[in-house]
Amino acid sequence: GLRCAGMIIALALPVAIALGVLMRRGASVDPAGSAWAAGISASGWGALAFAFACPFDDPLYLAVWYGVAFGIVTIGSRLLLPLILRW
Repeated sequence: GLRCAGMIIALALPVAIALGVLMRRGASVDPAGSAWAAGISASGWGALAFAFACPFDDPLYLAVWYGVAFGIVTIGSRLLLPLILRW
């Protein structure tokens, strides 16, 4: 499970960074809200990309480990992106 969560996080990080760069250029007036949106989008993208390679299809497994990865990316984006979104 940790390997799957780690892969989702690894696939989501480049997307989160790219969204952070795009939001910095957009001069967001709500950095916290923008960071939440970027985190949710990036973690969704990472989970979607990894879903095609995941060898497990148990619903409880998917809910737990995808949820853990989703939470880590989203909360990490919320904490780190407002620091770089300042313009």
